[in-house]
Amino acid sequence: MPRPRSVEAPPPHADHVERPHVFWWSSILFGMSLLAVLALSDGGYALWASRVTTWLPQSLLRVVLFAAVAAHVGEGLYAYRLAGRLGLRHSQLGWGMQTLVLGFPSLRLLLRRAS
Repeated sequence: MPRPRSVEAPPPHADHVERPHVFWWSSILFGMSLLAVLALSDGGYALWASRVTTWLPQSLLRVVLFAAVAAHVGEGLYAYRLAGRLGLRHSQLGWGMQTLVLGFPSLRLLLRRAS
């Protein structure tokens, strides 16, 4: 029977959360915030529709928002568990929270560590 592969604890200087470029922070926070306003605020959507476009109905924006939030929650949980399996005990919660907020740019950095 094969023995399970043990994960060595990383050196202390390696147990930290890597931060994606500020571009990711600003674009994802802005995009998700705008999506939330358009999807959940009738007044915000009316202003957008009168000045920009009605191409995407508000009901579709709600579906997109809830799917994006669900994806970010799933990615955050996955990052938290993966950081634990990699032995990143001090930064495990940080990886999970950052990935909850940013999604794939954060998860990509963690997956790079795992490979």
